[in-house]
Amino acid sequence: MDEVTRGFIEKSIDKMLEFGLVDPIKWVEEGTPIQSMESLALGYIIGGITTTASLMTSVGGGHHNLTDEDKLEIRKIIKRRLPEITTKIKAELNGYRRKNQMKKE
Repeated sequence: MDEVTRGFIEKSIDKMLEFGLVDPIKWVEEGTPIQSMESLALGYIIGGITTTASLMTSVGGGHHNLTDEDKLEIRKIIKRRLPEITTKIKAELNGYRRKNQMKKE
């Protein structure tokens, strides 16, 4: 994977983190029993990042099929950013909990 594609993936993750990670999936909790909203949000964001990165790599990176090496590179990028992603998810969930608690009081 070239540096330009890798940088584009990193910038895409940055953009995703700027916006709400929990808001787009909050509706799922309303109609479906969810064990952990944190796990659901993490799966949602990792799926989104993986899809975006895969498309960027195969379409933007020379129009080639995604190789095992590309997949490994994408996983390494995501794994390195996981602490940042989980911190953001937890902060958003804590904000929702505080809002709901204030509404009850």
